[in-house]
Amino acid sequence: MLKAFSAQALIFELAHTIELLPLTKSLRAEIGLPFLPLTDCGEIELPIGPRDVFARASSGGKLAYVEAEIFGGVGAQAHVLFQDGVKVSEANVGQGVINDALRFIGVVANPGFDEFDTVGLGKHRNTEDWVPR
Repeated sequence: MLKAFSAQALIFELAHTIELLPLTKSLRAEIGLPFLPLTDCGEIELPIGPRDVFARASSGGKLAYVEAEIFGGVGAQAHVLFQDGVKVSEANVGQGVINDALRFIGVVANPGFDEFDTVGLGKHRNTEDWVPR
């Protein structure tokens, strides 16, 4: 599903057959997405251009746009959910909302772990670190 997203897109397979598309600086520039619009900039909705891109990318399945801004152990998470080409949730900002988004796309947490750790999202601290140099 994500393979048709962009020529710059690098897709990573995570546990539970989840695909991760890191929104790197160059990819964000391509689709017109500011850096952390929901958690860092305080926006209440994604810009229309990226929102449309994510909706199209969800055609035939589910997609969760997630972001996290954490500094010194304190921070926020956010998500917007898409399914079958349609945005199906408003922006949700708060604690633990990435796990909510992962449950939406079908992740079931392994015993003793939350959904975030189950799929391996903690592997890298920064988005850019997912992409080989």
